[in-house]
Amino acid sequence: MIAAASIAAAIALAPTARADEQSYINELEASGHGFYGNTTSFLALGYGVCGLAGNGWTQGELATWVVANSGQGIYYPEAMTIVRAAEIYLC
Repeated sequence: MIAAASIAAAIALAPTARADEQSYINELEASGHGFYGNTTSFLALGYGVCGLAGNGWTQGELATWVVANSGQGIYYPEAMTIVRAAEIYLC
């Protein structure tokens, strides 16, 4: 429940002017980390990253946030992939 509230709060702060959701999902799928399935949750994490990055969070802090809020067994290397892809395609 806390993770959902945290993601919702971060999404509310996320900019969307230049979002390219399909390229973000394509990047995750091509990464070799096994990002397949529920794209909605990966998009929520990506937009959460954007909202927090806009508040000055570092990539390391963002990756730690992704690990803590994914609820999907995502570890730090996979989280960094989400952070980098979100910064490129969603933020």
